[in-house]
Amino acid sequence: MSAGPRRGRRAALLVLVPACAGCLATRDDLRVLQADIAVVRAEQAKVDSARARQVGDVLAAVRASQDSLRALGTRVARWQGDQKEDLYAIQQQLITIQELTGLSQRRLLELRANLEERAQEPGAPAVPSPSGGGVAPPAGGGAAAPTVGAIPSVAPPGAPGPNQLLQLALDQLRRGSAGSARAGFQDLVTQYPSSDVAPLAQFYVAESYAQEGKGASADSVYRLVVARYPTSEKAATALYKHGLHLQASGRKPEARAVFADVVKRFPRSDEAVLAGARLKDAP
Repeated sequence: MSAGPRRGRRAALLVLVPACAGCLATRDDLRVLQADIAVVRAEQAKVDSARARQVGDVLAAVRASQDSLRALGTRVARWQGDQKEDLYAIQQQLITIQELTGLSQRRLLELRANLEERAQEPGAPAVPSPSGGGVAPPAGGGAAAPTVGAIPSVAPPGAPGPNQLLQLALDQLRRGSAGSARAGFQDLVTQYPSSDVAPLAQFYVAESYAQEGKGASADSVYRLVVARYPTSEKAATALYKHGLHLQASGRKPEARAVFADVVKRFPRSDEAVLAGARLKDAP
């Protein structure tokens, strides 16, 4: 064999040896890389599994909280329903009591009116007031405090007494003649300002305006009742109706203040219960 072919084969071998070494190194690196990838994947799987467990725990806690909130909401709704039913029952009882009280008061007025009428018959003795002229005003001035069962002022001969005037005016009001009734109530207040039924007459002046749909006029007289007769049996009712007028007029903060005043000044009255309910229901 000549020298030329031998040199060519030697050169080719010199080229192939480094190439094969490079192939071996690349395979080792690939195996290392694959091993590293497998380790990373295993660690990532562990992390994902732990995270999935955490998410599951959080979801379970959220579901438990939602269940608790739903149960609490149901209990609150049931409690609110019970409270509304109790309030409705109380209001119905108050209405019944007020109706019975109204009937008793009407009967009392009729009896007193009859007494006044008999006292005006010829030969009948005059029936004077214990104070000689109705209910005396309190010390320091101000409105006369009505006394339950007090005998009214003496009527002039031939003139109707305060209870008669009140009874006649109430009959007019019940028949729907608000204007005529109001005139009778005002005559009573003018002629017998110290009578124990004067606060009632003043209150029914406001009621006559209310019957005609004159809310502003009625409200002004309700406030007059509270100012002039603060200890009368109608003061609490008048103040409560003043609060209702403010509420209906959109003056809610002022209405709340009035309702709170009813509860404070007349805590044992029926109106205090109704005003307290208004305070709870109002925003």
